[in-house]
Amino acid sequence: MTMLETVETLTVFVFLTAVAVSAARDRLSSDADPVAEVKRLYVEARLTNRNLNS
Repeated sequence: MTMLETVETLTVFVFLTAVAVSAARDRLSSDADPVAEVKRLYVEARLTNRNLNS
């Protein structure tokens, strides 16, 4: 992997992480249960990872 590929990969990772954090903040209203929201996001991420690996 070249240096340019590494930088591109890290840039995409940081961007997607920022998008995920922003979406989680938007979904999490003041009356929502934060623990339930984190569990839901975890399950969603696991299912996405499972689909990508199969």
